[in-house]
Amino acid sequence: MTFDIDANAILTVTAKDTLSNKETSIKIKNDDNRLSKEEINQICAPIMTKLYQIFILEFCNFVISNLLIINCSLRIKLRY
Repeated sequence: MTFDIDANAILTVTAKDTLSNKETSIKIKNDDNRLSKEEINQICAPIMTKLYQIFILEFCNFVISNLLIINCSLRIKLRY
């Protein structure tokens, strides 16, 4: 697949099947009926918030797990 963007912000996507050697492409223009930046932000904002929350939760779990491992390792070393 290839992606080309021209000076007018028109995206051309081309795909080629290597077995059959068939090729097809599509041009995506910024027409008036597309979503505005504000509409895209309204759609993406809750998704990004949820992803951020998941990232923070996973990061905290990672830190806590590693602190427990370090704590256990230190206790074992101190006993010997």
